[in-house]
Amino acid sequence: MKVRDVMTASPVTVPPDLSVPEAAAVMKAGGFHHLPVVKDRKLIGMLTDRDLKEALPSDVGALTIFEVSYLLERLNVERIMTEPVTIRPGRDVREAACKMLDLQIDGLTVLDPRERLVGILTVTDLLRTFVGRTSILMAAQKPFQSRSGRA
Repeated sequence: MKVRDVMTASPVTVPPDLSVPEAAAVMKAGGFHHLPVVKDRKLIGMLTDRDLKEALPSDVGALTIFEVSYLLERLNVERIMTEPVTIRPGRDVREAACKMLDLQIDGLTVLDPRERLVGILTVTDLLRTFVGRTSILMAAQKPFQSRSGRA
C-alpha cells in the first residue's frame, strides 16, 4: 500500500504570517493537529499542536490576560513552526510509519516530485487504514462452529 492511498489529500494550509491565535482557531475548527505552512505555493514548515502549546506562556506571572493576548496576537506561525518531514506519495506506507516511529513524530507532509504539497499523512490516517483493513479481514473470517451448532 502506498502513501497516496492513505494520506489526506489537499490538506488545509496556513501562511507563515498568520498569528498564533488565528492558527489555533483554524486547528480547533477543523479538528487538526497539524497544519502545513505554505508561502508562494512552497512548503516551508509544519505547525503542530505541540508548537502551539510550547508557544503559550506556562506561567504568566506579572502579565495580565490582556498583555498575554496582546503579545500572542503579534506572534506569527513562522516563529514557532517546525521543519517539515516529508515523504513522496509513491513510497510504501510501512516506510512512512517507520520514519514516523524513528523520528517520534505523528505527521509527514507529502510532496510530489516537483516539491508541491499534495497531502499529509498522520498517525490517525495510519490507524484508520489499519482498523479498516482488520475489519475487512475479520468480516471475511467465519466463526468456528462446533458440532452442537454453538460458536
